Amino acid sequence: MRVPHPTTLMKITSRCGDAAVVGLNEALLAKAAAGKLLRTDRVRADTTVVEADVGYRTDSGLLTKAIGSMTRSVARIKAAGGAPRTRVRDRCRSAGRRARSIASKLRLRGQQQRDQAQAAVRRITGKLAKIAEVTVGEAVAVLRNARRARRTAQRRAQRPAAPSDQPPRHHGEANRARGGASPLPPGRGDARVGAPAGQLA
Repeated sequence: MRVPHPTTLMKITSRCGDAAVVGLNEALLAKAAAGKLLRTDRVRADTTVVEADVGYRTDSGLLTKAIGSMTRSVARIKAAGGAPRTRVRDRCRSAGRRARSIASKLRLRGQQQRDQAQAAVRRITGKLAKIAEVTVGEAVAVLRNARRARRTAQRRAQRPAAPSDQPPRHHGEANRARGGASPLPPGRGDARVGAPAGQLA
């Protein structure tokens, strides 16, 4: 049986479109099922394997990436105006320098040197863990202060504004606001405006 060229399917797809290829596959599947030629207990797949480097996860690498991720997140929060007065230190360079020093320790040869290298790797990994712990504390402080500042800003925005012209508490204040004289208590106006009856005589 002659096998079609590998580019035949690509040419059909480019000329007829994806819908035509899907229709052909459905028709072929229906015909195989009708002829009892289809068995679903096994699947054969044709794939292409490409050689690539495999990145193995290590404790030092994960700690270094976590420190960098937290530092970038804190920088974005502070750039957006959250927790501007919270002090934070960028420890990415320090973590990267220690992570790179592990690779140089692992190049040592000999049983004794390998033991020393393993001890150095554990010591450096412990330092990275301490750096990550301090970075976590600073990130938590920034997040807490940013949330507190946001809640404060929301409460201030929801607080009703104080009216500019409040009603006066006394009649005198109302008259002074209108530019007039303050009213006198009853019984005293006559004594101030007019003279006593005895003086008029």
